[in-house]
Order: sequence, then C-alpha cells, then structure tokens
Amino acid sequence: MAAARTALAESAFDFLLLDISLGRESCLEALEEFAAQVPTFVLTMHDAPVLASQARELGARGYFLKDDSLDALFSALTAPLSDDFLISPGMPKLDNEKTSSGYESLTVATS
Repeated sequence: MAAARTALAESAFDFLLLDISLGRESCLEALEEFAAQVPTFVLTMHDAPVLASQARELGARGYFLKDDSLDALFSALTAPLSDDFLISPGMPKLDNEKTSSGYESLTVATS
C-alpha cells in the first residue's frame, strides 16, 4: 500500500483499481483513504455480497470479479463516471438492475 500512497501523492490518476486481497495490509482498510482521493474500484476473486456492500460503504465506485471479461471491465472503467455502484454480473444477486456497461447497479437497503 505504501507504493500506492506514494503514487497517489505524486501523480494524478483517472481511477484506481484495487485488489482487496493484495499484500499484508487489508485493502479494505485503505479503500476509504484511496476513494477520498480518486474514483476507486475493487477487483477481487471474492464473490461475497457482504464484501461488495462493505466496499460501497467505504467509497468504492464498483466491485469487479477477476473472472470478468477484460473487454467488459475495460468498458466499465472507461465509461463516464456516474453515481451508480457497478457490480460484476457474476456476483450472487442482490437488489440490482442492469446498467449500460453490462455491469449491474447495486442497491443497498438502508434502515
């Protein structure tokens, strides 16, 4: 994470793609920090809806699975940013609806 922090401090980026299982430090712990600086998307092998919801609460703009096609991932990442939280179509279903990118917009129930 130190290298990512340094890069974000020294350069401007359009977005950050963060693997939540990378390195010693939990990327979920760093997600909120990074998301405050640059639009941040999670890339993971974990198809756990609870992790997707947690990522959204911490400021992520999307939650993608490593099994997703590169074309679909590239399409989602290069589309204009919106307020939608994009979630992989390979995820177990929650309350969601399709977006034009082929990814789904996650609706998280609030109390």
